Amino acid sequence: MPRHLRNFEPLASLMDLPEELLLYIFEQSIFPPESLYYMALLNRRLHFPALSVYFSRHGIDLATKSVTIHAKPIAIGWPDSLSALRIYLCLDSLDLQDITCVLPHPSCASTRQIVAHMNRLQCFMSRLSSVKTVKLEFGDDHWELSMCLSTGTDEALGNWAREFGGLLNCIVTKGCESFTLVNGTYMAQTYDLVLSNSLIPRWMRRIFPARAASASNSKFQRSSTQGTITIRLPAVTQRIQLKSLTVHSATLLLPPGLDWTLSALRQSRLTSLALSIPLPRLGNDTIIWQHILPLVASAAPHLTSLSIKRVQGEDADIFLAFAARLAYLTTLDLDFHHWSRNFELSKLNRPMKRLTSLHTIPVVVEHLLAHSALPSIRSISLIWWMMDDTTFHESFIRPTLSNLRRLSPLHAACPLHVSLSIVDREISSFADRTAPYLSASQDYFPLIQTIQMHGKYRDLVPLRHMNPLIQFLSLFPCIIDLELDTDETFPESDVLELMQSLGSHPSLERVLVDGRTYSVAKLP
Repeated sequence: MPRHLRNFEPLASLMDLPEELLLYIFEQSIFPPESLYYMALLNRRLHFPALSVYFSRHGIDLATKSVTIHAKPIAIGWPDSLSALRIYLCLDSLDLQDITCVLPHPSCASTRQIVAHMNRLQCFMSRLSSVKTVKLEFGDDHWELSMCLSTGTDEALGNWAREFGGLLNCIVTKGCESFTLVNGTYMAQTYDLVLSNSLIPRWMRRIFPARAASASNSKFQRSSTQGTITIRLPAVTQRIQLKSLTVHSATLLLPPGLDWTLSALRQSRLTSLALSIPLPRLGNDTIIWQHILPLVASAAPHLTSLSIKRVQGEDADIFLAFAARLAYLTTLDLDFHHWSRNFELSKLNRPMKRLTSLHTIPVVVEHLLAHSALPSIRSISLIWWMMDDTTFHESFIRPTLSNLRRLSPLHAACPLHVSLSIVDREISSFADRTAPYLSASQDYFPLIQTIQMHGKYRDLVPLRHMNPLIQFLSLFPCIIDLELDTDETFPESDVLELMQSLGSHPSLERVLVDGRTYSVAKLP
């Protein structure tokens, strides 16, 4: 080495800087998220500072043990937050108990994109020691009503089933206690429901075709137009700790996903099940649910809580019969996508002996009370939708409350709790429209102790817009709790202004605004 270089000391590099200074540099806008990701790949020294800033920019705080992952569409390219979490696991462990992952919704022409993301997510989940809560979303709410997932060929369906089933099994075998699937649809035209009614007399099939179909040994078969191979998701083959399953998607309610759902129910002591019936309608919905729901009831005999959303009015009997099959059911939430004046229900073959809490539309409550199907009921919540025809509400609300008033003396030892669940776009305008004609039914309203209102909160402020709500609440002299559920977050000052306006109500004690509880009595 030349003499003039022997005492030469190399200049300091980025790796020589203290971590505090590295964090300061990485936090500057000159570093885009992609650069931070690649910085973390350079060496161990830059790994954690770069990822710390990367996660911060994506709203991820690992200290909370909760993470929301938004995977990027393949066309945009990687890296994304899932990529960063995977390389974090290369040098350290992660203690995550609550994971939400949003995957780009697949196109109707190919499952290639969704299969790739499922594989990435499974690789990440497999490195975790355990997880308690997982929520998987296929795309945005805009895709919730999409009718197709792929062309459904043997190859495409096989790849999708293998990756999706592998991901689901990886999740539930990590100790997951609560799993939610949102959006996503069934594989279009991959399976057909075949009605096998050869054992039913011909005259009965001719006179009662619908009843004959429901009584048959119907089964799903692979559509001959798309393939010949029977394809199913890999079943759950070991005992799992799953306690709560929420399926707001057709993906796990119809083949080939249905088989995994049934196996998961059989391998767990599931106590809580929430379903959302897919829209648009599938064509022969009634027969499909007549076939599927008994399978679910047999696979999940220990259910105590059941929630079903977006039921069609003509299918009400099927879903009520499904609930009645669950011997240990104590809580039922049955919401309808559509119902009309011509709503007719059949008498249940068996009462819901253990049911203590019911949340549904008035006509269902009235029907169950009239047939003595609720011997143990303690809490009833009536769903009240926004309708243009206000007399329509009155024709159902008043008879139901009349039946409840006759029922109340039977619950003297344990009083019956009645609540009203109102769904409207604007809370204030609803109150303004309904208060005048409801005064004729005011004698029945002392039964109601809780009012829940779902809609926009901003129309309540400023103060002059609150008068219709105050007038509406004055019709209910015995309410103790008011719950306002909105999609927006509002300043504390607006909430306090609302609370001061409600302070004059004689019985109101608590107001719940988007999960925050306020005591009316304690306000100055």
